[in-house]
Amino acid sequence: MSSKSQSPLLEAARDGDAVADNKPSNEEPSNEPSNKEPSKPLVSHYRTNTHGTYLLGLSDDFEHLERYEKDGYHPVYIGDILGPPAAQYRVIHKLGYGGFGTLAHIDMNEEELLSCIGEPYKAYVETESGEDIPAFQPKYLTAPAEMELLGTKYLTDQICVIDFGQCHPISSPPPGLGIPQHYQPIEVLLEVEYPIGLASDLWALGCTLHEIRQQMPLFYMIPEKDELIGEIFSLFGKPPQILWDKWTQEARQKYFDDQVRWHGSCGAYSIEKLLSIPLERLGAGPEEITLPEAELVMMADILRKLLHYDPEKRISTEEVLRHEWFKMVDDSPSDRVEDAASS
Repeated sequence: MSSKSQSPLLEAARDGDAVADNKPSNEEPSNEPSNKEPSKPLVSHYRTNTHGTYLLGLSDDFEHLERYEKDGYHPVYIGDILGPPAAQYRVIHKLGYGGFGTLAHIDMNEEELLSCIGEPYKAYVETESGEDIPAFQPKYLTAPAEMELLGTKYLTDQICVIDFGQCHPISSPPPGLGIPQHYQPIEVLLEVEYPIGLASDLWALGCTLHEIRQQMPLFYMIPEKDELIGEIFSLFGKPPQILWDKWTQEARQKYFDDQVRWHGSCGAYSIEKLLSIPLERLGAGPEEITLPEAELVMMADILRKLLHYDPEKRISTEEVLRHEWFKMVDDSPSDRVEDAASS
């Protein structure tokens, strides 16, 4: 999608030879037989899936091509006419995929809407063999519209807390934890025998607080479990021996030396260093946000206490609400944070 706040990975893919829509040529792809030699991809791509296809460029913010199969996802393109009744809807953009809504009724014409959220950004599909794309696979995928570009005129300050599908009485916890891997506590990731309960929720709360404040998940774009565990140990320091021993030796050696020092070229890493990185602001306002030093220290403290390696030592919800970080951002976040940073 052509917009100022494009995903950094998508932006990086486009910066090389800025080609509209990440297309390999100026021609629309066709499934018609061709005598031409298959062209090589212009940019790197993720591994080919079982259907023999791959997404040209990087695959951030797109659904998995694997899901386009018989009795699976059905390709839908910009400009498609849908019904019934016939020709009632025309696709002009995409709001999301999976659990996100893909249909919206809005009192704006197409030109007005696209001027607010940008033109659709397309990533084209290729085959490793150079043969035609299977009929059940899409010719391209469309990145979801960045609705935050609408700005404060169209965004409400009335926040709704949703998605309580995993809620349960404290007295009868479920046998398993059905939350996404990036919000699972370290004892669950390493399959340590510990009852699922409030301690798991407190870990997830820490991840959520970071995501709300920084507008970025705490553990962003980390698909593999061992890589996620390595990131946790890198941010929060050497773990207790019981956790270290539960991690496979192969995984440990991949990310750390015998002194639990990260192998990465960036050197020592910590939650404080992560919080100091400027991030893009969603919606209206400055393009980047940087936590003031005073808030950075307090936010790092509350995250360390919520994501403590020992479930028994994670602070309670009452202690969370009394934490100095909440006092700093309460009522008037910008004023309080600026005052604290200058004092």
